[in-house]
Amino acid sequence: MGAAVSSRDSITVYDSQTAVAIVARTNLVALVPRKVAAHALARDTIRVLDPPAGTQPFGLSMIWHARQRSDAGLEWLRSRIREAMLPADDRPGRTRGRSTPDRPI
Repeated sequence: MGAAVSSRDSITVYDSQTAVAIVARTNLVALVPRKVAAHALARDTIRVLDPPAGTQPFGLSMIWHARQRSDAGLEWLRSRIREAMLPADDRPGRTRGRSTPDRPI
């Protein structure tokens, strides 16, 4: 059983995995990307619910040290992460409306 937390308590975290870990161990709730929640179902005792009507979309950010801004490998990685966050039909290498194999990475 998770820890009881007052209904007035709130916690701010900076990544979805931490939010899911806290939810699994308390009576708090979190709004996280559906893919993150789906992965957590296999390992944590959580329930996944649809967000309330009118819930606004939220942004995701990547941060890195300024000295790594021009690192070619990290530029490649950031571009793959950005691409992965696009709806499947909008990803490069996809034909709208039908699925095609992803480009080799």
